[in-house]
Amino acid sequence: MTDAIKCTCTLLFLVGASTGFAQSNTTSGQKTGVPPTTTMRNANGISSTASASTAPSSTGDPDTEANIQKMERELMQADKIHDTTPFTKYLDENIIAFGPGWKAVGKAEVLQGIKYPCTVNSVAMSDFASKWVTPESVLVTYTGTEDRTCEGKTSATKEFTSSLWHKTAGTWTTIFHQATTVEPMNAAAPPQAASVPPRPPVQ
Repeated sequence: MTDAIKCTCTLLFLVGASTGFAQSNTTSGQKTGVPPTTTMRNANGISSTASASTAPSSTGDPDTEANIQKMERELMQADKIHDTTPFTKYLDENIIAFGPGWKAVGKAEVLQGIKYPCTVNSVAMSDFASKWVTPESVLVTYTGTEDRTCEGKTSATKEFTSSLWHKTAGTWTTIFHQATTVEPMNAAAPPQAASVPPRPPVQ
């Protein structure tokens, strides 16, 4: 009877130790950052094991890219006629924007600069490209050309432009904008007069 009790106790101890060791290994594996694995079986009964990934996808969405291009064009056309409505809608409150001779921090400063004292005769946009930074952020680049008249002086410019768009609560707004002048398209055109306020972002 005593031997049977000893045997039973020994067996329970070994089972308990084995279970504790297995749990310790599982916990240790989790602490080392090893992703959990999932076993899948296809229609032919062939199984495969895959690790779960937490890395965000950076694959571009063509529909979103097309919509952002549309919004960029709306902003450029609004800039041409000094209309602040699309800027109010598409700009982030804390946007940072700058270009040749101007800088704006915050939506309020951008809106103030929209009413600059120049007449924009024509605008054009080309060479659109998109680079997804995260699934909620995309960098859009393009070439913008513009012909305008300021204080009776006409000039044409070409700019390489970029805008960083970010999606918050399902809505896309631009949080950063930058424009770099390539070269005057009309070499005979005089540079912008110092008395003319810097123009707002070319969107």
